[in-house]
Amino acid sequence: MSIEKRAKFNEKADAELDRVYREAAACSTEAKIEALNKILGGEANFYSFGDGQVSNEMKLGCLEYEYLGNIGLIELVLA
Repeated sequence: MSIEKRAKFNEKADAELDRVYREAAACSTEAKIEALNKILGGEANFYSFGDGQVSNEMKLGCLEYEYLGNIGLIELVLA
């Protein structure tokens, strides 16, 4: 029995993120954040309600959404 890899965003968007991370040799969450920050042009600030804790995984998800929205591979809706 094979296990299917579920898409994180969609096939094209996932392939684009794989390409970015491969070119940057980014394997860790921190390295992926750094790679996206370089592309997006800076260091993002993150804030959270509640206890104020923002994990690196949360930061990475936000940066991935922003990058993919900017290049038109996903529709980014901030409501």
